[in-house]
Amino acid sequence: MKVVKKIVFLLLALFGIIFFLPINKDSSLSFLVFCRTCPIYAEGFMTDVSFIIFIKEVFLGIFYYSAATIPIFATATLIAALIKKKIFLQNPILAFLSAAILPICSCAAFPFVTGYNSKNSIEELSKLLFLITAPILSPVIIILSLKILGLYPTIIRIIFSFIFAFLTSIIIIIFTSKKNKKEKSVFRSGINLNTRSRNPINSGSDNFYRLLKYLFLGIVITSLLIFLVPKNYTKWFFSKNILSAFLVSLVGIPIHLCNGGDIISIAPFIYSGMPVGAGIAFGITGTGICFTSIPLLYKVLKTKGFILYLISFIIIPPILAIVLNIIFPIIPLAQRGF
Repeated sequence: MKVVKKIVFLLLALFGIIFFLPINKDSSLSFLVFCRTCPIYAEGFMTDVSFIIFIKEVFLGIFYYSAATIPIFATATLIAALIKKKIFLQNPILAFLSAAILPICSCAAFPFVTGYNSKNSIEELSKLLFLITAPILSPVIIILSLKILGLYPTIIRIIFSFIFAFLTSIIIIIFTSKKNKKEKSVFRSGINLNTRSRNPINSGSDNFYRLLKYLFLGIVITSLLIFLVPKNYTKWFFSKNILSAFLVSLVGIPIHLCNGGDIISIAPFIYSGMPVGAGIAFGITGTGICFTSIPLLYKVLKTKGFILYLISFIIIPPILAIVLNIIFPIIPLAQRGF
């Protein structure tokens, strides 16, 4: 049975490589384009269909979302086991830079930290930094931002990501540390795997199956939300007068986007007058956290760290956006733009 599980894991990991290849949107394999399964691309609840058809659509949504998420998760798990996580998590700066060059989503970031045993508070901070930074900053995000929004918004996105990731990580470390206890880890015990004496396939497979049920739970929750969210929800929200950066930031969570999808979605509104800071705040929450990743977060982080993680994503990005708007009320955009 263990051999079969390893074979399935390897096949899924190899299949996940497809998601990094360009796929034509008109192709029969277009459902494999990961972001096309995100809620913003869905039609939402349709009142003119029967309950049976609605349930059928929900199950199809779970299937397609699983087909686009689980292989990526397997690929990330295998890569994490192959490269020996110490390469990325020795110190905070290295962890931030390493996370920023990997084009992965929030769910795919978990295997990189769950297989690494931190030896001190610096490596603990590095693990959190990697987990936070990986989905909110990547080469794809940087290139799209340069092309669509221009140089200055891109520089701000990088600085925003740096400040947010470090600030959130430090807050979690400070408020979860216990002076009188030996166990100071923010991460739950029993999650980390000792990979020093094991081959990558064994450690990767174990890590994959250990977290798979939590990933699938998130997929089910997200698929239900996709079809229960009112039709044209996103268009309705952004067609209103944006009064608060907090609302713009908060709305990024249920309409999760990945690897630059936030830039494509928010660009027309930025060119129509939305402050750049508010758009970046939307991007951080839209790419950095989603309902799919929340069960994984709860499994990996201790309760207090989990709560602080969620609160930070809701509060810190809009605060940064408001401060930016006060300091730089006008930020040059690309001439041609979106």
